[in-house]
Amino acid sequence: MSLAGKRIEALASADLQALIDDAVSESREIEFKERVGTNDEAKREFLADVSSFANAGGGDLLVGIRERKGIATSFTDLTAIEADDEILRLESIIRDGLDPRIPGVSTRAVPTPDEDAVVLVIRVPRSFAAPHMVTFRNLARFYTRNSAGKYQLDVSELRTAFSFADSVRTSLRNFRLERLARITANDGPVALLPNPKTVLHLIPMTAIDPSAQVDSASLAQPSVQGFQPIYTGSGWNRRVNFDGALAFSPSRDGESASYTQIFRNGAIEAVEAFMLRREYLEREHLIPSTAFERAVIEAVGLYLGLMRSISLTTPYVLGLSLLDVRGLRMGVKSGFFEEDHEIDRDDLIVPEILIEDDSIAPATIIRPAIDAIWQATGWPGSTNYDENGTWQDR
Repeated sequence: MSLAGKRIEALASADLQALIDDAVSESREIEFKERVGTNDEAKREFLADVSSFANAGGGDLLVGIRERKGIATSFTDLTAIEADDEILRLESIIRDGLDPRIPGVSTRAVPTPDEDAVVLVIRVPRSFAAPHMVTFRNLARFYTRNSAGKYQLDVSELRTAFSFADSVRTSLRNFRLERLARITANDGPVALLPNPKTVLHLIPMTAIDPSAQVDSASLAQPSVQGFQPIYTGSGWNRRVNFDGALAFSPSRDGESASYTQIFRNGAIEAVEAFMLRREYLEREHLIPSTAFERAVIEAVGLYLGLMRSISLTTPYVLGLSLLDVRGLRMGVKSGFFEEDHEIDRDDLIVPEILIEDDSIAPATIIRPAIDAIWQATGWPGSTNYDENGTWQDR
């Protein structure tokens, strides 16, 4: 028995009592601890437990349960008053003692049947940013789990773990490149206006897991927020389609200006084909820098919020691309840089950005990609960020 089948928010005292009554033993998915001590050895052991779950299939570490030979026997006297401070302490240890950080770890104090005590349930998801290394006090060790509990990775297992991490990144990049090829061929979910295009991809690491599917039918409901296409000024429609859920702007002679596609694996693709239209820019061939950046930043914020609302956790991969933009320059309100240039290639496919903390301001997250677009036109970077790195709507 494990607790993995229930949401951590739904766990109750009866679930904890069942662990004792059924004499549940520690396994690949569950481990028991009376307490986490304050000395260095106890902290290292705790970090080894947490990282082993992330480097394997995920699981629950329960603090406040006594065990004998790995079998749950009774509850400790950890109180709810103590629990608040203990959660902060343990989360700090996890945050500072592992590299890279493990995204999506959640902790909850669940009351025991006697109501005077609680058990801290630390739920660690399987990490697609693995392997995670214990770095506390300059320790450099990797752990994983099997049915008998945690153990340290040997050289061949560590090599395999890093190879898997590389394959995840390669798979996500290939997904993005394949989608860009389809957009270039106008083989997307809707026909687009024949203009230069702005493309955003936001892809969760879990997208490579066939079991990590989102409920596409529910995403097409009007109540779902943050689904609209980039730079939509005249309303938009939504519907379920073969790939998942689609939002799109009204068509003009059978062609739309923008769409947002959410795939069943949780990936988001947003394409805009209006801002950079050449007939509008024919005289100067300029990218409207402030409007362009504002639209992209707002879209990143919306889609990150959408990811959170459907319980998709970091890390994410973010990709910004401009298609069919050869010859465009960057337009600014205050004049032109002496050495600015036309974009010298058809497509700008900016390297992906890894998002590990989605609480960071969207303008800060997307800045490296925006700077890269400016650099393609001869500028050292966007002029819309101040000396503190804050984006200014100039």
